[in-house]
Amino acid sequence: MTKEELSVSQYGRYIKLFIALVSGYMLPYLFGHKELSASMATSAWLSLALGPSISNSRAYFVQRFMTNLVPILGGTIIFIITRHGFITMMIVTLFMFVLMSKFPNRFRLTSLGVSLTLITGIGGNFTAGGERLISVWLGMAVGFFIECYILPPDQGFKMKKMLTDMEKKIIKIYYRLLHDRTLTSLKGFKIDELTEELKKIEAQMAGFNKDFSIKWAKHLKKYEKDIDFFKYSIELLEVSVRFLQKVCLFENDLTELSEEEKKYLFVNISEVVKKHEKLLLSFYETTENTEYEEEHFLEQNMDILISYLAEYQDTVRKISKEMYKAE
Repeated sequence: MTKEELSVSQYGRYIKLFIALVSGYMLPYLFGHKELSASMATSAWLSLALGPSISNSRAYFVQRFMTNLVPILGGTIIFIITRHGFITMMIVTLFMFVLMSKFPNRFRLTSLGVSLTLITGIGGNFTAGGERLISVWLGMAVGFFIECYILPPDQGFKMKKMLTDMEKKIIKIYYRLLHDRTLTSLKGFKIDELTEELKKIEAQMAGFNKDFSIKWAKHLKKYEKDIDFFKYSIELLEVSVRFLQKVCLFENDLTELSEEEKKYLFVNISEVVKKHEKLLLSFYETTENTEYEEEHFLEQNMDILISYLAEYQDTVRKISKEMYKAE
């Protein structure tokens, strides 16, 4: 398993969680603050819990810390005034509901319950409240540092793998279609599942873009030249899936076509497959070309790819019209 593959795998996630747990616990322990060990270890762990993603880790860092800071700080002050833990908790709870409705991206509802119940235990003790906030902040910082610099998730590698795997499936379906020359062969492939896979790829692209935009994610900068290719690969897959879905819809009607019409139809489908493979080959030749740094190289090749894609879409539309003849 390569470093890139490990960084986005479940095993890589376990490694980072273990490091976060040990680091979060041992750091305050070694500096003589044993009372903070459990809280720091929990915070370090939680900052990695949303999966291998720097953007998710950063968002959780901000949300969880703010969800601790505002209730504990505000609750400590209100407790000094009311001298009643339950009343303080109710006031802070209602205030946080209003605040979270106004700023939903700055707070985390799942972390709020612990903060609210801690108010009754902390009371007006600023020292206890400060220790809680320090342990949360430092613990989250430890976890975020681990996510950024110790086996940072390579979202670009995962993106390429997901695209390659789905492209292989599409080509396999096309080959089966042309070999059997009947639409019943598509029943062995779950075309609807391709739509779900495509949604996962689009979600992965969104995650990649978020991580790529973060300045700490320097390990992703090597994929800067691939962003356009990711986008057009997804567009290619979208066109292919829509086409295969349309083919499946006309399975029964195909029997009503004459042999000449069937022959013409599969000749056109063969054109789609050739254009699809030509486009894929162009993608990989361009992304792997060693002359990438030459001026205008990327711009020229992207124009070619876009023209290929337009031609591919035109061919798909032409075949779709042939399908409607079967109605």
